[in-house]
Amino acid sequence: SALRHHPNDERILILAAAKWREDGRMTESLQLLEEAVERQPDNLALVQFLGTYLREVNRTAESLKCFEKALELNPDSAKAHFG
Repeated sequence: SALRHHPNDERILILAAAKWREDGRMTESLQLLEEAVERQPDNLALVQFLGTYLREVNRTAESLKCFEKALELNPDSAKAHFG
């Protein structure tokens, strides 16, 4: 319900993606994050979460692009450097 009413809220998107991931719904989680990043390409948190989840499913080239984008957005991001 919250996601329907606030489809661009970073916190709600991340929480929904994390919940779906925990429930074994990784495809839906990735789709949600990919669509969110398309709408908000400069949102550091969304880009980093997408990169992390892509890495978990061995989509490493796409994951790397996310972390490179994250470093462009914030060169000091520890999460992006770790990614």
